[in-house]
Amino acid sequence: MKDLIHAGMKFLDHYRYSAGAIILAIAIIGVLVGCEAQTVSIIDPSQKVTAQGLQIEAAKIQGDLASEKAAIDAAIAEYNGRIETFNQQIEAAQSDIEKKEAVRAELLQIGGAVATSVAEGSVNPASLIGTGITALSLALGIGASADNRRKDAKIQSLKKFGEPATQPS
Repeated sequence: MKDLIHAGMKFLDHYRYSAGAIILAIAIIGVLVGCEAQTVSIIDPSQKVTAQGLQIEAAKIQGDLASEKAAIDAAIAEYNGRIETFNQQIEAAQSDIEKKEAVRAELLQIGGAVATSVAEGSVNPASLIGTGITALSLALGIGASADNRRKDAKIQSLKKFGEPATQPS
């Protein structure tokens, strides 16, 4: 047995650099094959993950971001719907104001005509009755038109959002 150990030591002494290179090569191959490359975790920077762990973390984060994007898109759609409803309400309110101003101007014109007739002394009951009927029919027509616009706005709001639109009084 002594001869085998002595012979082995003699061999290593003679080929020391070659033997050292072979041992070093085996160690490097062992490290390369046995150890996986790792990087810092995306989710928890205090831990290290392999390529497979990194892919799992990336898929999880992508899923979270996709659900967050869907929530943002839903919020944007709701916001745009509210803006559209608001714009419709503004248009309806402006239309209502314009109609009321038109009625007011018509009534002032009728009142001015009656005042002129009274001032001239040419007032007769038949012309006052005709003027009253004209003013009443004008007011009823404008009121019916305004009611129809309000009803149309409510119907459109119910069709789009399922809730009635609030109109300014």
